[in-house]
Amino acid sequence: TTGALATQFVFGDASELELITVTALSGWHYPFLILFGMALGAVAFAFNQNLMLIIRTFKPLSMFPRLLLAGLIAGLIAYMVPH
Repeated sequence: TTGALATQFVFGDASELELITVTALSGWHYPFLILFGMALGAVAFAFNQNLMLIIRTFKPLSMFPRLLLAGLIAGLIAYMVPH
């Protein structure tokens, strides 16, 4: 509600949905969309499986070592990719 009221206050009473344009896709796009959806589903499944494995692996550790390891990994990534 707050977001809707703030948007209405800033942009006026006009609907923000009228700025959206919908382009019709031709029929040859749909096989690619189906394949891409299946590929993304497989990636999501693999991500969830690995996430559950990581959770089960590090569950026996107390909170401090887990936070320390997460901080070290984040710091290493930030050092390697500073932007």
